[in-house]
Amino acid sequence: IQHYKTMKKFSFIIILFIILSCKSNIKSIYQSNCFLYGKPEYILKINENGKFHFRSFLDDTINGNWTLSKDTLILDSEYFIEASSFDIEKDSILKNIKYTEFDKQEKYLIKRSKLFLITKKGISKECYLK
Repeated sequence: IQHYKTMKKFSFIIILFIILSCKSNIKSIYQSNCFLYGKPEYILKINENGKFHFRSFLDDTINGNWTLSKDTLILDSEYFIEASSFDIEKDSILKNIKYTEFDKQEKYLIKRSKLFLITKKGISKECYLK
């Protein structure tokens, strides 16, 4: 019986270790698997200080802050404009903006060192970041 209790504790410790080691890891640079004019559509640089740098194939840049929530990378920036609130008279002349489904935020599912855009309809598997 003592041997059984020891094995049970040992099993619990191993399972706990496995769960804790499965947290989402992020890389410092991601680029889109979709290319426009011979360049990746987007390149995302993640800095350890909680800042990010997002660059498009046109060299527009967006800076902001990032956070992790379980398996989700959240990018916050004043330059993410919700597409449904886009005003062509005012917003189309602004540089360095990106239209998103969420105002001032983009969310990515982290899966096997790839980032998949989270939309209001679900996970987009097109033009993911790797």
